[in-house]
Amino acid sequence: MKKLIVLNMLVIVSLLITGTALGSIRPVSILNMVGPQFYSPSTIVIAVGDQVIWTNTDVIGHTVTSDSTVNLAAGSFFDSSTISPGGTYTHIFTIAGDYAYHCSIHTNMIGMVRVVQSTGGADLKNPTITVAISSTQI
Repeated sequence: MKKLIVLNMLVIVSLLITGTALGSIRPVSILNMVGPQFYSPSTIVIAVGDQVIWTNTDVIGHTVTSDSTVNLAAGSFFDSSTISPGGTYTHIFTIAGDYAYHCSIHTNMIGMVRVVQSTGGADLKNPTITVAISSTQI
């Protein structure tokens, strides 16, 4: 049983180091409706399979709503509904492309997610190692 757990851990760590397993979690802060910067970063570049987590650091509610309603089944549309102060919203991007978004309450607040194909290699400048333990009884 211990050998199986160790084997599972090694496989998972190996996949994550090579960048072929789970995507990264990339943060974006929702600043305020005054600007000039509404989201930080205002444009974020991520790989296919990464997820973006928006955190509302303002004192009032905001949304994260995609500008496009095209290809709903493929996940190009996203809408957080109102995110309360201190709240978060997460979306996983599965298709490469540019995703403009805005706050539906304060339409002058705009941002961009640029999703690029992953090179499949490890990000040696910013390595992330996540260990997930699973056990299987035989």
